[in-house]
Amino acid sequence: MRFTKLFLCASASILLLASCATDKNSEQVNLGPAGAPQSLLPGDVPSENMGDCCADPAVGGDCCDEMVQETTVTTTKVAPPPAGMPVPPQMLSSKDVEARLSHLERRVDDIDRSVTAMKPAMLKVELFDKKLDEYAATRNMALKNMPVAVAPPPVAPPRMMQPVIDEPKAAPPPAPAPAAKKNAVKSEVPASDAAVTAVRMSDSAGKTRIVFDLTGPSKYSYDVDNDERILTVTLATAKLQSGANLAKAGALVSAMEAQPDGAGTRYIFALKNDAKVTAAQALTPSGGAGHRVFLDLQAQ
Repeated sequence: MRFTKLFLCASASILLLASCATDKNSEQVNLGPAGAPQSLLPGDVPSENMGDCCADPAVGGDCCDEMVQETTVTTTKVAPPPAGMPVPPQMLSSKDVEARLSHLERRVDDIDRSVTAMKPAMLKVELFDKKLDEYAATRNMALKNMPVAVAPPPVAPPRMMQPVIDEPKAAPPPAPAPAAKKNAVKSEVPASDAAVTAVRMSDSAGKTRIVFDLTGPSKYSYDVDNDERILTVTLATAKLQSGANLAKAGALVSAMEAQPDGAGTRYIFALKNDAKVTAAQALTPSGGAGHRVFLDLQAQ
């Protein structure tokens, strides 16, 4: 509807300008001496009262002759406009004005038909604009009524519990060897001559016992490294006897390796899980068994 009003206003303005041009052209028609309409050429300037003097029979022709002598008609030729420039209204004839008015009427009719053809699309645009305004109003109302979200209070991070490390218990000191009898001195083997004849393993009640059979007493030490999962047992004064029976695996042990260590031997046990030594002791011969050193392993 807005576009239709604009087009109609423009058409009315064009028609108004055309009617003004017609009025200006009609002003160039004047009455001559005989009372008949006479068209003046552009630029002609008639003398005043000349027609009235000549038309009066009482005065006669002398008055006309005197008026003609006293009156000077100045005629100025108006040059045509350059090519491409519009022609001034005073230089247009009535036919030209009528032709231009007819052309304007046809153009106005074309504009009216175009506007009529555009009305359905313009109505759709207006409907869409109306719906868009309604949607914007609804959205603004919803934003006003929306509750303001309140940030939850900060939650303190949970306290980290310090892990409790179960340190291996210190091995109890070896029991003092009983005093040797006078008749057993000869059968006692010096420490430097001790040898390991066998390494045995047995599993019971979730524990693995490692037993070293010796031909004589020997000092021992051990170390557990759970980072590497290795148990190291050192018999400082007992070498491994050739052909000794070695058990290399158990419930907690996956492999065993013996390495010479000066006057003694170092035994390296690969552990399957983290473990700790719960008991370790050197035993003297008893019940038909010779010198022994045992360690009890338990999984952590």
